[in-house]
Amino acid sequence: MSLDYDLDALSYFVPRNVVDLSVSRAYGELLLDVHPFRDLQHLRINNSSSSAVVITEPTASLAVSIEGVVMRHLVLAKSSLTYLLSIKQTQLNHIPKSLAGQQGLRQLTIEGSGLQYFNLDSISGLLNLTHVSLTLNQIVTVNGTIGKRTSARLAVLDLSDNEIVNFNFGFVALFRHLEQISCRENLIERLRNSLNCAATHSYKCFASLRVLNFDNNEIASIPRGLFRSMTALDELMLRYNFLQRFSAFEIGLPPRLKLLDLGVNSIALINLKALKQLKVLILDYNELIEQNIGGMLPKSLEELNVEYNFKINCSLLKELPTVRQLEMSDAKLLC
Repeated sequence: MSLDYDLDALSYFVPRNVVDLSVSRAYGELLLDVHPFRDLQHLRINNSSSSAVVITEPTASLAVSIEGVVMRHLVLAKSSLTYLLSIKQTQLNHIPKSLAGQQGLRQLTIEGSGLQYFNLDSISGLLNLTHVSLTLNQIVTVNGTIGKRTSARLAVLDLSDNEIVNFNFGFVALFRHLEQISCRENLIERLRNSLNCAATHSYKCFASLRVLNFDNNEIASIPRGLFRSMTALDELMLRYNFLQRFSAFEIGLPPRLKLLDLGVNSIALINLKALKQLKVLILDYNELIEQNIGGMLPKSLEELNVEYNFKINCSLLKELPTVRQLEMSDAKLLC
């Protein structure tokens, strides 16, 4: 059911058994009393000029989607029934304080809404939250409490398309179930981990982390041992950065890593011999020469891309007998 007029008396106009309710073209402060609608499953608010939106406690599992609303404030009544909250194209530049009361929330999206900072403590108490996407905002700073313990089940964190300059893994270590972090399209110059996992109660603080994506940033170097506690890591993407050298052993990459994308950097020196189970390696658009690559790649490779590099010797193929897919276009071959 769709409503496009003022909703001062919502319960008078809407059937109590409505399942899907869409509200548009609302003005002023918008108060939505959803409590009487026991069958309501999805509430959509869009294309409205409401500076503040207030939603009362639902009586059934509810997904809330807000898009294209000139909204600076959002107030949600304490509830364990709202399981999805999606906020897109608004003027909400902060995480709503009332979010802490949404104990049933499993998925949170705030996209294109001008968020400027993100404190991970604001979601650490949401124990059922598994997916957080804060893309296309203006986040510069990501912080939290180092070493804080939580039972939160957060598995996926997407902070792509923001303005983050530094990323500290110590802030996300409290999420023990975290599997994927994506920070594509930011301004990250520095990666670090200020938490010594071996010296704290959470020595397995990154035990579930499998995928890291830091494509399209400004990373020129990686600290020694940064990935040493990330023993479950399967995929690492660092495409479109400013790396000049790369040693898997020095930065502590686990031998189990399966995919590594280092394309479009300035890498001239590389050593990946420690990655005994690596299957896919992407090195296109770098500055590799045969002297610096020969003997430095694992023999487990099945897919290799060395397009647009300096000088690649054909003998490389003999050293990598398991390679089934090879991309060498516009690499200068020495055969």
